[in-house]
Amino acid sequence: MQTKTNNIKALFGAGLLLLALFEFMQSAVAQTGSDLMVFYGPVVATSTSPKSHVVSYTTNHQIFTMSADGTGVRQLTTGTEDSKFPTWRPGKTHILFHRGSNLYVMDNDGGGSFAVAADRGVGADWSADGKMICYVGNAVSSPGPMGLWIVSVDPSGKANRKVGTPVLVSQGDFYAPVWSRDGTRIAFSDQLEPGNGPHIRVLDLATGAKSTFADMNGLLPSWGPNDEQIAYSGVLASGDWQLFIMNSNFSGNTQVTSLEKPVLWPAWSWDGTQVAFRLGSGQQWDASIYKLTLGNGELSLLHEKGDHPDW
Repeated sequence: MQTKTNNIKALFGAGLLLLALFEFMQSAVAQTGSDLMVFYGPVVATSTSPKSHVVSYTTNHQIFTMSADGTGVRQLTTGTEDSKFPTWRPGKTHILFHRGSNLYVMDNDGGGSFAVAADRGVGADWSADGKMICYVGNAVSSPGPMGLWIVSVDPSGKANRKVGTPVLVSQGDFYAPVWSRDGTRIAFSDQLEPGNGPHIRVLDLATGAKSTFADMNGLLPSWGPNDEQIAYSGVLASGDWQLFIMNSNFSGNTQVTSLEKPVLWPAWSWDGTQVAFRLGSGQQWDASIYKLTLGNGELSLLHEKGDHPDW
């Protein structure tokens, strides 16, 4: 445990000293691109047989950006493989996303992509200083444990110097990990004890301790702008998934939506006044992106057939 803790402290030391830089980056985002969202959605791809000239059609997922009012939609990725779970790097200079069996990073215009690590395709996130990524993966060499990994990433680096050596932070069945803004914690959900999960949990990176919100089942946590609150998808006794917001110490749990379809993948606006999310089951392309203004309860459709917004 001591060795692991030392590795974690060494990995995070520089990041925690750069919180002032993070505040500057937040200010820059507010001035240049705070209203820009990234998400993924279905795209119809065509292919023509070189021999028969028969045209076939397939539908897959690709990465898009749009303004927070739903305008200016721009497709960034193409191809026959699904591209999913996009996440902004702080400052919105790069996008982290999943394709095939790997994580990739690309420029904010869709260019310059490179592979980061093999992952399980259940979400990943950037550290507040934009220098590290947390993700869920298997052991580097088999056999070995599945768990939460952290790796340094430098998009400006040359060739194989872009990506560091992954460090296993904690073993377990992690899902949708998200880094706190102060860089000290990672929230996630899993199916482990207590039973009848999933449950929202928070991992303290310095100590390795995990705390659990056991009052109700929940998925897909999202830290508020000041790490004071967590938005997540909670399941009601009826089985419906709705948006909940609680304090980061698990107090004050409050149901925010009562909609007819599941509310999943919530994401805060940078000023904390709105939450974007996917509305729909995701079956048969039944998923659209909405945003909720917390002050007045106004619900706005941003994009039909979209998923996993990140602000």
